[in-house]
Amino acid sequence: MSSTLTPPNIAPYLFYDDVDRAARFLEEAFGFIRIFESPAPEGGLAHAQLAHGAGKVMLGKVGPGLRPVASARSLSALHGGVYVYVDDVDAHCARAH
Repeated sequence: MSSTLTPPNIAPYLFYDDVDRAARFLEEAFGFIRIFESPAPEGGLAHAQLAHGAGKVMLGKVGPGLRPVASARSLSALHGGVYVYVDDVDAHCARAH
């Protein structure tokens, strides 16, 4: 196994009631950088993409759309997880609070 890290070629897609609020949280708490956004016809954001180092995460608005999607808050159990690797866990934890 090589010790060289290969940039990820997969991006999680997470769904939220308020895409802009979720994006701002990831930016403020973990240092993500917003690289793309698409407005929703009714206002707010329908989609956003954020980068963290070589990684990327996509955020989408809940609702019927092409396929019905729900936010994690509306589900009765954990539906997934995303790991963010950082250099200083304590600093990131302090920043998130």
